[in-house]
This record gives sequence, C-alpha cells and structure tokens, in this order.
Amino acid sequence: MGKTKTANQRSTVLAIYPHYRALGYAAMDTPTHVKSSNYRYLSPKNPDAYLEYVKNLIQRFDPKLVLLEPAFSRNQSRGERMKKLFFQIEELINELGYPIQHYSRKVISGSFFGLNKPGIADVIIKQFPYYASRRPRERSSFDGSETPAWCEFDALSMVITHFSQYD
Repeated sequence: MGKTKTANQRSTVLAIYPHYRALGYAAMDTPTHVKSSNYRYLSPKNPDAYLEYVKNLIQRFDPKLVLLEPAFSRNQSRGERMKKLFFQIEELINELGYPIQHYSRKVISGSFFGLNKPGIADVIIKQFPYYASRRPRERSSFDGSETPAWCEFDALSMVITHFSQYD
C-alpha cells in the first residue's frame, strides 16, 4: 500500500479465489476493464507457496480492496487444510494492511440474476469476449470434481459483483 494515487489513476480491486488445486484471481480497475486474471496450480499441502503467491499478487496490483469468500461460505464442503488456508490468506492480507470485502456464492449468483457457474461464465464471456477460449469445461456429473480453471471465473464473477454493487 503506501503509494499515493493521483486523481487520474484508477484504483484496483483484487479478487482472490482459492481452490484445492489452484488459486484464481482477477484484478479490475473499472467495471469494464480487467487488468489481469488467471489461475495458478498450487497445493494447500504447501501453504507457504500458496501464501507467497497471494503476497506477490497483492504487491503486484496494490489494490484498494481485496475480495474473498466469507467464512461461512468457505466452510462448506471443504477439507480442513483448505479451511485453514483460507484463514491464513485472510490473516496475511490483514497483516499487509489491505481492506477485505466478502462476497458469498449466493450474493454473486444474485448479482448475475440467479445463474449457476456456467451461466455466469457465459455472461462474463459476453462482456469480455477474450475469455471465450478460457471457459472451463462443465462437470460431467455432480459428484465429479470441478476443474481448477473455474477459480479464475469465480474471481472474475466476484469482482464484477463488487462493481455492480458499489461503483
């Protein structure tokens, strides 16, 4: 943080979306401009690498706000290692002095008119055609695991939700 922004500089909002095999992020400075988004394969079995990546993202984007899932949302159907990692990520962000805003899946879905993840991805692609080639494949069954590529779209949907509600 610590950098002084001039009136014509846009302030970045960074969404971080952990997944048990990857970490997705999206950085936007206006509702119509994605500065960067992606996902990176990481394992919660190596929390130091996970936290270092989060720290690097925060230092790279110097956001005015970091977006995460709320605690009640992240405790659903996640293993103990991921639950612990979520709290470590939040603790790191607080230690670095950045404010955090939480958005649940329910709030995100509501800002996209109740759509599910594939439907939200289609809305994102319509707004940002670049993402068409990055759209993750859908689960073949509800008991199958989700591809880590969804965490990038989860982060994008979170930051788009933020801008739809506050800017």
